Amino acid sequence: MNKIICSNCRNNHTSNPIAGGLGTVFCFDCSTETEVKTGKKVFASRIHPTNPYNFSEDELFLILSLGSIILEVAEKPKKIDKIYEYLKWRDPNTKEGIGLEKEKIKIIKKRLKEGYSVAIEISKKMTEDEGSNLFNILFQILINQKDVTINETAALVEICRLTEGNWQSFMVFLSENSPFKIAEIGPAMKNINIPIENIINKQNKSTMTNSNDNKKPNIEYNTSMPTITKEKSKEIIKDDHKKETASDTKTKPQVAISATKDDNTESIVKKIVSQDSPIGVYSMFKITHPNFIVAVNFTLQIHHPEVWLVIRKAYYPTFIDKIKKFFGI
Repeated sequence: MNKIICSNCRNNHTSNPIAGGLGTVFCFDCSTETEVKTGKKVFASRIHPTNPYNFSEDELFLILSLGSIILEVAEKPKKIDKIYEYLKWRDPNTKEGIGLEKEKIKIIKKRLKEGYSVAIEISKKMTEDEGSNLFNILFQILINQKDVTINETAALVEICRLTEGNWQSFMVFLSENSPFKIAEIGPAMKNINIPIENIINKQNKSTMTNSNDNKKPNIEYNTSMPTITKEKSKEIIKDDHKKETASDTKTKPQVAISATKDDNTESIVKKIVSQDSPIGVYSMFKITHPNFIVAVNFTLQIHHPEVWLVIRKAYYPTFIDKIKKFFGI
């Protein structure tokens, strides 16, 4: 008897891992494949010379469901074919790719009826490796393309935030690997409205693909992508910050602001935006809490662009800002 427990029937009547394979064992009792490293039930495997991967059914469901949400928000529903191409393709010679059979595609497509909220909750329970792999794939299929739009990019970051991933690091990655910068992605996120539960029903009615050709998807696996952690980052700002703006014309009550050892990104941002003249408070925290300043800058750019503009001109002036200052404009 092998000591590897089957992920389905929980028996240990399994094969030995295949040398040079994908690190899985086969159960002789129920014909289930189990990954040795994680113990997860393998639904399909991606064969690749440098980046092979074993997918659970949930992981493939998330690629399709979260991808559908992003495309619906970006008003590019027909691009769903790119996701199906990724799932179906397998090189006939090298066997590279997933090569998901039609019956298995039907299984994950049927699960779209479970709704958006179910997909989000499942994604919150992913391991770091699973989360990183998921967002890497969504990046490659939807963002790393010539026809990418700012709405697709912003929607992907917003999905990362909703799934409690390290969305700020992910946004930095996208700003370095897409046509759009943080100054564009941040404001666009404020306009992203993740739709109602039945959004995926529209995609569920669409055809898997009109072509029977085994078309190779334009996908390259990016191993430099940062890990999307599943521990909720201490730097994540609460949702109600989206409702706050620094453009309130009413005079804000001025209270004495002090820095404490317990201050974090959230509290620092609140203290900065509470003042009509934020420069002094920002200066204080730049000295007392320098490790938080990068996260504070990102948060101000996204949620309080008017305040950020004031701070940017004072501390991070552009060439144009310097010219305007020189001429007193």
